[in-house]
Amino acid sequence: LVSAVQAGGARLSRCFYSDNGSTAVEVAMKMAYQYHKVSGRASRVRFLALSNAYHGDTLGSMSVSARGSYHHYFTDLLVGVDFISDVGSLERILEENPDAYAALIVEPMVQAATGMRMHSSDSLSQMATICHKAGVLLICDEVFTGFYRTGKCFAFEHANLQPDLLCLSKGLTGGFLPLSVTLATTELFEAFQSEEVGRAFLHGHSFTANPIACAAALASWQLLDQAQTQANIRRISKQTGVWLSHLSRHACAEHARSLGTIGAIDIKGYPDYFSKTPYKIRKFAIQNNVLIRPLGATLYAVPPYCATESEIDKIYQTILLILDNLDTFK
Repeated sequence: LVSAVQAGGARLSRCFYSDNGSTAVEVAMKMAYQYHKVSGRASRVRFLALSNAYHGDTLGSMSVSARGSYHHYFTDLLVGVDFISDVGSLERILEENPDAYAALIVEPMVQAATGMRMHSSDSLSQMATICHKAGVLLICDEVFTGFYRTGKCFAFEHANLQPDLLCLSKGLTGGFLPLSVTLATTELFEAFQSEEVGRAFLHGHSFTANPIACAAALASWQLLDQAQTQANIRRISKQTGVWLSHLSRHACAEHARSLGTIGAIDIKGYPDYFSKTPYKIRKFAIQNNVLIRPLGATLYAVPPYCATESEIDKIYQTILLILDNLDTFK
């Protein structure tokens, strides 16, 4: 795993295992926070995150997620976070409070639960440069985007980012068993080394790096590394791009987009995440033997790498059928 992330250009060399995406983010946030504390930068207690972010459902990960209806009951429990929308807003915040922030957390290239919101590699690269100059750590949450979902092994490779911390989970075991990892640089690791026990990173989970989950991760990695799997990823990515180009011309669709094996479109003028429409669409898709879970007005597909050409066509033919029959879902 370390070899793979270093092949992508990252300086990550140390792994801390936990059991799911939320806990991987919790670990990264706690590491970033404590790193500054033990390094004599006690004022760096706040975090930065992208607007409309989603990073999980535990307290730390909720804190760096959008403060909307999804998490509104827990607002008083959350840590201090400022949300940015672009490079300019990041620059302004750091100019106003240069010593206040421990880390910026991003889902590189694709904010998944937000509605497959895609970012340019240039903007992410600029954000990383600004953070590094300001002494703010960069956390890349690749729980969704990791393991070739975006066409590259890790999404940070698109922007040539140098993350200080990297969170991985879903693709680690192919989704079969709970396992996650937070990767850190040697610099962060060494900050916790001391004869004083209190300086150590005192954090753990009961089933951290359990042998069965690790065996599943090794088997999944071997499958992922096979030539046939890599060929499948390239085929699915190409097929996805062709279909999204076709769907973009539909009268009821807008913002068609794809990156690697991810394809998404928005339905014009349709309601939000909590309406009944997404449920009706999902039920219709299942009746057509396709599992689609709309994110509000966003229809998307992230097919498994074993999906055949005809199965990919079936997915997008069903999405086309949904667009052709929107009135039935109101």
